[in-house]
Amino acid sequence: GLGMARRLGRGWLAAALAVVVAGIGAWGLEIGSSWQPATGWAELQQRMAMEMALLSSQRFTSPLPLVWLRLAGYVLFILAGSWAGWFVFRDHDAWKSIILPGSLITLILFFSHTGYFWGGIFIAAFILLAITLDLAHQRLDWERRHVDYSPEISLELYLSGLLMALFIPLLALAVPNMAVTPITEAFWQVWAEPYAQLEARISPWFGGLERPPRSLIGGGQSGGGGMPRAHLLGGRPELTERAIMTVQVDDPQPDAPPFRSDYRWRGPTYAIYTGRGWENPPLDRVQDLGPGETWLTTLPADRRPLRQTMRFLAGRPYWLYAAGEPVAADVPSRALLLKGDHLVGLAARSRAYTVLSQVPIFQLDHLRNAPADYPPDLAIYLQLPEDLPQRVRDLALQVTQDAAYPYDQALALQDFLRTQYPYTLDIPPPPSQGDVVDYFLFELQKGYCDYYASAMVVMARSLGIPARLAVGYAPGTYDERRGRFLVREKDAHSWPELYFPGYGWIPFEPTAARPVFLPQSQLRRSQEANQALVEQALRALRWQGIWQQVVGWGRWVVLLGVVFVLGCWLWVEIRLRRQAQDPWHLVWLRLERLSPRFGLVSYPGQTPRELALAWGEVLMTRYPQHVHAQSLARSIFALAQGVEARWYAPGPLRPADGDARRAWQPVRWGLFRLRYGRWLGRFFEESHQ
Repeated sequence: GLGMARRLGRGWLAAALAVVVAGIGAWGLEIGSSWQPATGWAELQQRMAMEMALLSSQRFTSPLPLVWLRLAGYVLFILAGSWAGWFVFRDHDAWKSIILPGSLITLILFFSHTGYFWGGIFIAAFILLAITLDLAHQRLDWERRHVDYSPEISLELYLSGLLMALFIPLLALAVPNMAVTPITEAFWQVWAEPYAQLEARISPWFGGLERPPRSLIGGGQSGGGGMPRAHLLGGRPELTERAIMTVQVDDPQPDAPPFRSDYRWRGPTYAIYTGRGWENPPLDRVQDLGPGETWLTTLPADRRPLRQTMRFLAGRPYWLYAAGEPVAADVPSRALLLKGDHLVGLAARSRAYTVLSQVPIFQLDHLRNAPADYPPDLAIYLQLPEDLPQRVRDLALQVTQDAAYPYDQALALQDFLRTQYPYTLDIPPPPSQGDVVDYFLFELQKGYCDYYASAMVVMARSLGIPARLAVGYAPGTYDERRGRFLVREKDAHSWPELYFPGYGWIPFEPTAARPVFLPQSQLRRSQEANQALVEQALRALRWQGIWQQVVGWGRWVVLLGVVFVLGCWLWVEIRLRRQAQDPWHLVWLRLERLSPRFGLVSYPGQTPRELALAWGEVLMTRYPQHVHAQSLARSIFALAQGVEARWYAPGPLRPADGDARRAWQPVRWGLFRLRYGRWLGRFFEESHQ
């Protein structure tokens, strides 16, 4: 970009040349990245032929070969650099120069979920670039108009810009994200389905990439943090061994079957089945929660409180994952609620948090005898598409013909799906037309958790039982030594939850590859005992959240303090270097700057020898017992002699400039020991005791 800006006069010619150079450079980078050192010219020619044949053979294959993605990345990389160089050196315009690089970085950060660190670096670099170009433009204007200006203005501008470049990204990270929820909801109600279809069509072309972990259905969010996006039930999900998070729970024996069957780390729930996938209706309200605050108005008795500490190892989640129904967390969060205070999920962008949730406990006889009188606000959980094939309803009636109660019907559906449909990930994508659940039950007849869970929810709704889809992760692998679960991407899971009056949402497990849910009636407590435990846990979360906020802001304060101190030191050091005529003058200016801190004030016309003698008097008077006072006084006097010899001695007798640094070292460390040695000695002595 710099070369074209200096030698080419037309932008279209520079653009054409940049494209050619980018293509040639991308090809060279791709070929060169896979080469090993060749032993001879013949081997080198053979490898080039093999590489070209490989590129030619992969031209029209699907999924898109990773080699073409790398080539596209190289091309965009080179074009972005050329674009920035052209507008920086031709137009001196920082804003135009960042359009293409800024767009690429924004897309990378959005799709890779790598956090905001590189975005902050980019913003800081842009601020420094804008200051540089503006200063260069001002200098040219001043020189053209013969305006006198101080050369030190550039130092002040750069230091101010450096502080600004550090402060703005930190401020951007500290300020909470703003979102207009009704607008984002309305947008995704219209565009969620087209977006999901486009994503499903494009995704197979990028099968060779390592994607960030996410649950199989949903788990994302719309722009601005609104409603979850609708996701289609597609083909084989991409599941890897990548570690996602660790979970610690406060159960006495987390790996025991009665406890472990409870653990499904739930994120969002979905209410509307579209025939192709799942989505949610517009939210009734979004409730902002502080640490230790709960969205529940009453705490049910048929739940047991469970504390979990989550630490995400990959990415920053949008949802707060928890076993059962999340109640509160030690970080600020938002409760996304539908009508009737039915929770979609708790949202909070935090990689480490402690969450309190309520896990169902019940006796089978009590749940079996639960009344079938459902409140009106559950109508959304009975929704089914108008074009749902009748044979899906008929199959649900056939499977549950011997079950008299809703709970028995749910168990019959669960057992039917677990025994009649093999579990596998190797399935083709569903047809573009038709109902996905109908396709799974009657044509595909095999699948993974998304299909099992969707089928059970749809069949339960056809029987008049309110049901919803839950998305999250299976328990994972328990590490007995560390006392925690390790959850991997392959543990991404979905399951149905059915509503029973008096008990709320009860999870089921129709997926054959997972253990069924086990009721824990032995842990049933009274309403008063449950309320006391929950209130105690909420208080602990509240104080834990306050402490985390204090620590978090304290880190930023310390960081800003360190940056400020380093900036001030850099400012002073650069000013001293500009004033110094030689290295000996520089070290003497440093000593003069430190003199007031020890009670000495230098005056105009004072010679180095006079200041050195004044230092000796102060050291002998104020620090007579200090072990390093005399040696420091001698070092300062030797430094003064070196400065005088550098300034006034004949050429052959002048000390070398490199000796100034060696003469300054004992003075600098002596002053440090004099000022901080006593405190450090007392500190280490107390630490030793």
